[in-house]
Amino acid sequence: MPIFDQVAAELAVDHGIDAGVRPEDPPYITVRVFNLENTRTIRDLNPEDIDTLVSVQGMVTRTSSIIPELRTAYFRCERCQRPQEVLNEAGRVQEPEKCDGCGSKFTCVLVHNMSVFTNKQLVKMQGETPHSVNLYTYEANVDVCRPGDRVTITGTYRAAAMRVQPHTNNLHAVFRTFLDAMHIQRDEQGRLFTVAAQADVSKGEAEGGKEDLPTGGGSHITGPLSTMLPTTSLGGAGATQADHFFAGDDEQQFAQLGATTHEQVREREAEIRALSVDPALHERLVASFAPNIWEMDDVKKGLLVQLFGGLGKAFPGGRVRGDINILLVGDPSVSKSQLLSYVHALAPRGIYTSGKGSSAVGLTAYVTKPGQPGAWLTPAHCTQHRPSGHGCWLCVLRCPCRPARPPHSPRHQPEPTIMAGKSDPETRELVLESGALVLSDRGICCIDEFDKMSDSARSMLHEAMEQQTVSVAKAGLISTLNARTSVCACANPIGSRYNPSLSVSENINLPPTLLTRFDLIYLMLDKVDEEKDRRLARHLISLYHEGATGAARQGGRAEPVSQELLRDYIAYARARITPRLSDDAATELITAYQNLRRDGRERRVVVATPRQLESIIRLSEGLARMRLSETVGRAEVKEAVRLWYTAMSGSASGEHGGIDLENITTGVNARARAAGRDLPQELKRLLEA
Repeated sequence: MPIFDQVAAELAVDHGIDAGVRPEDPPYITVRVFNLENTRTIRDLNPEDIDTLVSVQGMVTRTSSIIPELRTAYFRCERCQRPQEVLNEAGRVQEPEKCDGCGSKFTCVLVHNMSVFTNKQLVKMQGETPHSVNLYTYEANVDVCRPGDRVTITGTYRAAAMRVQPHTNNLHAVFRTFLDAMHIQRDEQGRLFTVAAQADVSKGEAEGGKEDLPTGGGSHITGPLSTMLPTTSLGGAGATQADHFFAGDDEQQFAQLGATTHEQVREREAEIRALSVDPALHERLVASFAPNIWEMDDVKKGLLVQLFGGLGKAFPGGRVRGDINILLVGDPSVSKSQLLSYVHALAPRGIYTSGKGSSAVGLTAYVTKPGQPGAWLTPAHCTQHRPSGHGCWLCVLRCPCRPARPPHSPRHQPEPTIMAGKSDPETRELVLESGALVLSDRGICCIDEFDKMSDSARSMLHEAMEQQTVSVAKAGLISTLNARTSVCACANPIGSRYNPSLSVSENINLPPTLLTRFDLIYLMLDKVDEEKDRRLARHLISLYHEGATGAARQGGRAEPVSQELLRDYIAYARARITPRLSDDAATELITAYQNLRRDGRERRVVVATPRQLESIIRLSEGLARMRLSETVGRAEVKEAVRLWYTAMSGSASGEHGGIDLENITTGVNARARAAGRDLPQELKRLLEA
């Protein structure tokens, strides 16, 4: 690659002499190679790939802070003050032993402020399996990707020797491998990708204490020589040029996304604009979402509104989230997990996890502790094979539980305390590893089997779902990380069958304080209906038998759009559309809230609270984004109220119909509350009798 850089500099000099480019001062040009023919996974990397150019796909799990690396060392003789420059070759800077001017030995001193440094960053990338690889990025590639991004890395696969001790020349027989990254392409640009608004980013930084796990900073992407991008950013201080799949009308604001050209982006934008004016837009989008799942149009529409999302508001001293949280509750085999899979397929910036296999730190963040390289870990006290409980190496040698042979040590030497974990390879400091919610920042976190989560994991979700932050105070590291993500979860009732006589909280064994964080709770029951069962059976058979397709297709069904167009439509809406409430929408919101509160007073129940009003506002903004409108009208508010009432009338239904939110907030229905109030009077009457 240095040869490419040199040739590019020579070509620039040959073609730029008329423009004032001097041959003795050639421009600094870096060539970035990408879009290789074969893209591999981390697991497929072999020793035969060392020192070759490879393209690897994976997800970024951690990025370090920017590390200044010395590129050109500036030395000055203390006797004659003669300067001398030394280049960094293969990671080493050879200090001059003799001055070129006066000939004195060992008189050259490094002058730091005259030396040239380059930005360097360590990135950890993980594949589909738990295999991971470390990347080293330089210059323009620094701060291009963040934890949670799915990227395609083009670089050189290298191997480096590891020293046994820092001050000795002895090396390990096993080398460590890493990727020297040349180009980073974020694979989510054409799919669900949210560009942070300028005001949102600036106000979020002004709040203080809330930081992204990835390091911030302004940077730009170096693409092909013909498509060098300006360093200005539309998305604020934390955004990069790769964040803008669709930029403004200016030609320079279009980002080069892999092999996508500006003309293709403009054609896609015209196609999206044409789709937005379709009178049957909502029906077509609903028909395109999970087409193999029969009916459930309201549930699909609610999930689509979650994909589009609302707008977050920042106020002095706090902010209100704009992301929508949805919970699917119901009997088994009602397509809850399949709907969750479709949401995850449309949301590449996000994590799909299971509540049973997720811990509290796995959802939020955890601290990795520095351990000894190659340390041998073993049970401290094995009562089965070491009844005496000795902690000496001789007893450890005889224990079958040992995973490997321990290092050599004297007999009956006390076993040292070894702390499991890893440290930053560059700084050897404690580092934070991202959890699922942090990795899903500005995306969607899909959680299956939500009811089977541990109590500690549930407690960590309270802050993340409302304040959209994760507070970590471990091992001396105190920070508040951003978790601006929507949560889409599904849960099964206790005993695998929903009991209508119990509340939602009692059916799925979730605390009411956590259920109130969800904007929409859909109750999906498997009810027996002969006509619906017949149509459902025809639809399922049509998925396997082509001859039954015509009989299963419902009359008047809107024509669906392709999945690629749906992804780009969502990306365009989230990146470009920032709807605001109109006067008619504000009036309609006030009227709808008053009607809900009046209904609750008449039935002596709680129907709506300010939290539900905020949910309706978020739903209205999502519906406005769905039709690419900059204003929220009266129609969007009415449809948002209908979606909210449809979802909550099943999960929070009262005794005589209608909504009773106390079934969710307290887990007790109106009949149980009335019985609790009358119980003291009944007991007193019995005692007096």
